[in-house]
Amino acid sequence: MIRRSAILTALLALAACITPRPDPALQAQRDLIGMPKELLLSCGGVPARTAVVDNREWFTYRSEAIHSYPATPYGGYYRRPWDYDPPEVASVSCEATFTLRGGRVERLDYTSPQGVIGNPQCGAIVANCLALVPPQSVPPQSVIVRPGPGSAPPPGPSSPAPLRP
Repeated sequence: MIRRSAILTALLALAACITPRPDPALQAQRDLIGMPKELLLSCGGVPARTAVVDNREWFTYRSEAIHSYPATPYGGYYRRPWDYDPPEVASVSCEATFTLRGGRVERLDYTSPQGVIGNPQCGAIVANCLALVPPQSVPPQSVIVRPGPGSAPPPGPSSPAPLRP
């Protein structure tokens, strides 16, 4: 019993350390900037709408899904056999508009009646293009090395170099 609780505690601790994956729609607003027009058309397909004004282009992609949830059966403590809940049907949609200047993505905006954050349809629009972007590496942090007690500071512009005989 103790071993089982120790394993459970270790698994819960490990699960607490897992960082959630970023929302792909929000990640795309950062990672797809600068993508060439040809690559966008290759990974995103033909846009639903396009517009050109001066040296800017707008490509609008749309994704829509209908989710249905079955009706709950009658029954239960306070329900009568003729009580019936109809099935639920929900429509989820998203539009992503890419602004291009000079043949490269300059901006990405979303429009959705359900909201953008966590909307699977917004993420579905950009998923193929995000797969082509290399993962962002975290740049190394600057490390300040302070001399310990009894050691001389390293020579630099503010301290004179040691004299040599």
